[in-house]
Amino acid sequence: MKKILSILSVVAVMAVAGVAPAAIYDAPVPTNAYITINGLDWAWASPFGGEFAIDLVYQAQFGWHVPTANELTKAPIASQFLFSGANVPVNTGLDPVSGAEVSGAPADAAIAVPYFNTVFNFAEYYDAPGTGGNYDYWNSSVTSDPFDGSEFLLVRNSTQTPIPSAVLLLGSGLACIAAGRRRVRK
Repeated sequence: MKKILSILSVVAVMAVAGVAPAAIYDAPVPTNAYITINGLDWAWASPFGGEFAIDLVYQAQFGWHVPTANELTKAPIASQFLFSGANVPVNTGLDPVSGAEVSGAPADAAIAVPYFNTVFNFAEYYDAPGTGGNYDYWNSSVTSDPFDGSEFLLVRNSTQTPIPSAVLLLGSGLACIAAGRRRVRK
Protein backbone atom coordinates (compact mmCIF):
# COMPACT_ATOMS: atom_id res chain seq x y z
CA MET A 1 0.00 0.00 0.00
CA LYS A 2 2.85 2.35 0.85
CA LYS A 3 4.37 1.71 -2.60
CA ILE A 4 1.13 2.48 -4.38
CA LEU A 5 0.65 5.74 -2.46
CA SER A 6 4.21 6.86 -3.25
CA ILE A 7 3.75 6.00 -6.93
CA LEU A 8 0.47 7.88 -7.11
CA SER A 9 2.00 10.95 -5.49
CA VAL A 10 4.91 10.91 -7.97
CA VAL A 11 2.51 10.53 -10.89
CA ALA A 12 0.42 13.43 -9.58
CA VAL A 13 3.46 15.67 -9.26
CA MET A 14 4.59 14.76 -12.78
CA ALA A 15 1.11 15.43 -14.19
CA VAL A 16 0.91 18.84 -12.52
CA ALA A 17 4.42 19.78 -13.60
CA GLY A 18 3.72 18.71 -17.18
CA VAL A 19 7.34 17.78 -17.83
CA ALA A 20 8.88 14.65 -19.23
CA PRO A 21 11.40 13.65 -16.58
CA ALA A 22 14.72 12.08 -17.49
CA ALA A 23 16.50 9.20 -15.82
CA ILE A 24 17.86 9.99 -12.39
CA TYR A 25 21.47 9.47 -13.52
CA ASP A 26 22.39 10.01 -17.20
CA ALA A 27 25.72 8.30 -17.76
CA PRO A 28 26.82 5.08 -19.45
CA VAL A 29 25.98 2.09 -17.28
CA PRO A 30 29.23 0.85 -15.68
CA THR A 31 30.14 -2.80 -16.18
CA ASN A 32 29.62 -3.59 -12.50
CA ALA A 33 25.97 -2.43 -12.69
CA TYR A 34 24.78 -5.09 -15.16
CA ILE A 35 25.47 -8.73 -16.00
CA THR A 36 26.10 -10.68 -19.21
CA ILE A 37 24.21 -13.94 -19.65
CA ASN A 38 23.47 -15.90 -22.85
CA GLY A 39 25.13 -13.28 -25.09
CA LEU A 40 23.01 -10.47 -23.67
CA ASP A 41 23.73 -7.69 -21.18
CA TRP A 42 20.96 -7.46 -18.56
CA ALA A 43 20.28 -4.36 -16.47
CA TRP A 44 17.95 -4.36 -13.45
CA ALA A 45 16.04 -1.17 -14.32
CA SER A 46 12.97 -0.79 -12.09
CA PRO A 47 11.31 -2.06 -8.92
CA PHE A 48 8.04 -2.53 -10.82
CA GLY A 49 7.13 -4.82 -13.67
CA GLY A 50 5.70 -2.37 -16.19
CA GLU A 51 7.51 0.22 -18.27
CA PHE A 52 6.30 2.91 -15.85
CA ALA A 53 9.05 5.49 -15.31
CA ILE A 54 11.51 3.79 -17.72
CA ASP A 55 13.59 6.29 -19.73
CA LEU A 56 15.71 5.05 -22.63
CA VAL A 57 16.38 8.44 -24.25
CA TYR A 58 20.03 8.48 -23.18
CA GLN A 59 20.73 4.73 -22.87
CA ALA A 60 19.31 3.71 -26.28
CA GLN A 61 22.49 5.02 -27.92
CA PHE A 62 24.32 2.21 -26.11
CA GLY A 63 21.89 -0.44 -27.41
CA TRP A 64 19.70 -0.83 -24.29
CA HIS A 65 16.06 -1.74 -24.98
CA VAL A 66 13.02 -3.46 -23.50
CA PRO A 67 13.52 -7.20 -24.01
CA THR A 68 11.45 -9.00 -26.59
CA ALA A 69 9.40 -11.99 -25.48
CA ASN A 70 12.13 -14.26 -26.88
CA GLU A 71 14.91 -12.39 -25.05
CA LEU A 72 12.91 -12.49 -21.83
CA THR A 73 12.87 -16.30 -21.97
CA LYS A 74 16.67 -16.11 -21.54
CA ALA A 75 16.47 -13.74 -18.56
CA PRO A 76 18.67 -14.42 -15.54
CA ILE A 77 17.43 -15.02 -12.02
CA ALA A 78 18.09 -12.55 -9.21
CA SER A 79 21.06 -14.40 -7.75
CA GLN A 80 22.96 -13.93 -11.01
CA PHE A 81 23.05 -10.18 -10.29
CA LEU A 82 25.05 -10.89 -7.13
CA PHE A 83 28.84 -10.82 -7.41
CA SER A 84 31.76 -9.40 -5.52
CA GLY A 85 32.50 -5.88 -6.74
CA ALA A 86 28.99 -5.17 -8.04
CA ASN A 87 28.04 -1.49 -7.87
CA VAL A 88 25.76 -1.82 -4.80
CA PRO A 89 27.79 -3.21 -1.89
CA VAL A 90 25.91 -5.37 0.59
CA ASN A 91 27.38 -3.53 3.60
CA THR A 92 25.75 -0.20 2.64
CA GLY A 93 23.08 -1.23 0.12
CA LEU A 94 23.84 1.98 -1.80
CA ASP A 95 25.89 2.71 -4.93
CA PRO A 96 28.07 5.75 -4.10
CA VAL A 97 28.10 6.88 -7.76
CA SER A 98 24.51 6.58 -9.02
CA GLY A 99 22.61 6.30 -5.74
CA ALA A 100 21.21 2.88 -6.70
CA GLU A 101 19.80 0.98 -3.72
CA VAL A 102 18.74 -2.59 -3.15
CA SER A 103 16.85 -4.16 -0.30
CA GLY A 104 17.06 -7.81 0.68
CA ALA A 105 20.16 -8.74 -1.35
CA PRO A 106 22.47 -11.13 0.53
CA ALA A 107 25.62 -9.94 -1.34
CA ASP A 108 26.92 -7.12 -3.56
CA ALA A 109 24.35 -6.56 -6.32
CA ALA A 110 24.39 -5.13 -9.84
CA ILE A 111 21.54 -2.61 -9.80
CA ALA A 112 21.15 -0.07 -12.65
CA VAL A 113 17.78 1.50 -11.76
CA PRO A 114 18.94 5.18 -11.66
CA TYR A 115 20.40 4.86 -15.17
CA PHE A 116 17.00 3.98 -16.67
CA ASN A 117 14.32 5.25 -14.32
CA THR A 118 12.76 8.68 -13.93
CA VAL A 119 11.31 8.07 -10.47
CA PHE A 120 12.94 5.19 -8.62
CA ASN A 121 16.53 4.45 -7.64
CA PHE A 122 15.93 1.13 -5.85
CA ALA A 123 15.35 -2.55 -6.52
CA GLU A 124 13.78 -5.15 -4.25
CA TYR A 125 15.75 -8.35 -4.40
CA TYR A 126 13.01 -10.41 -2.76
CA ASP A 127 10.56 -9.48 -5.58
CA ALA A 128 12.72 -10.95 -8.35
CA PRO A 129 12.59 -14.41 -9.91
CA GLY A 130 14.58 -17.08 -8.14
CA THR A 131 14.31 -15.60 -4.64
CA GLY A 132 11.29 -17.55 -3.49
CA GLY A 133 9.28 -14.34 -3.20
CA ASN A 134 5.81 -13.58 -4.50
CA TYR A 135 6.92 -12.77 -8.05
CA ASP A 136 8.61 -15.42 -10.13
CA TYR A 137 8.72 -13.40 -13.34
CA TRP A 138 10.26 -10.23 -14.74
CA ASN A 139 8.58 -7.30 -16.52
CA SER A 140 4.95 -8.09 -15.63
CA SER A 141 5.01 -10.97 -18.09
CA VAL A 142 2.23 -12.69 -16.16
CA THR A 143 -0.10 -9.82 -15.29
CA SER A 144 -1.01 -6.55 -16.99
CA ASP A 145 -0.62 -4.52 -13.79
CA PRO A 146 2.59 -2.45 -14.04
CA PHE A 147 2.70 -2.10 -10.25
CA ASP A 148 2.39 -5.79 -9.46
CA GLY A 149 5.74 -5.88 -7.67
CA SER A 150 7.78 -7.86 -10.17
CA GLU A 151 11.07 -6.25 -11.12
CA PHE A 152 11.89 -4.89 -14.60
CA LEU A 153 14.88 -5.71 -16.80
CA LEU A 154 16.38 -4.03 -19.86
CA VAL A 155 18.73 -5.74 -22.29
CA ARG A 156 21.24 -5.23 -25.08
CA ASN A 157 23.29 -7.50 -27.30
CA SER A 158 26.66 -7.98 -25.59
CA THR A 159 28.49 -8.87 -28.81
CA GLN A 160 27.92 -5.41 -30.24
CA THR A 161 29.57 -2.38 -28.72
CA PRO A 162 27.56 0.58 -29.98
CA ILE A 163 29.54 3.76 -30.43
CA PRO A 164 27.68 6.82 -29.17
CA SER A 165 27.11 9.57 -31.70
CA ALA A 166 29.32 11.96 -29.73
CA VAL A 167 32.33 9.67 -30.19
CA LEU A 168 31.59 9.37 -33.91
CA LEU A 169 31.33 13.14 -34.19
CA LEU A 170 34.64 13.61 -32.37
CA GLY A 171 36.33 11.03 -34.61
CA SER A 172 34.97 12.72 -37.73
CA GLY A 173 36.20 16.10 -36.52
CA LEU A 174 39.69 14.76 -35.83
CA ALA A 175 39.82 13.12 -39.26
CA CYS A 176 38.85 16.42 -40.91
CA ILE A 177 41.53 18.30 -38.97
CA ALA A 178 44.16 15.73 -39.98
CA ALA A 179 43.09 15.92 -43.64
CA GLY A 180 43.21 19.74 -43.52
CA ARG A 181 46.76 19.72 -42.13
CA ARG A 182 47.94 17.39 -44.88
CA ARG A 183 46.60 19.78 -47.53
CA VAL A 184 48.33 22.76 -45.90
CA ARG A 185 51.70 20.95 -45.84
CA LYS A 186 51.51 20.07 -49.55
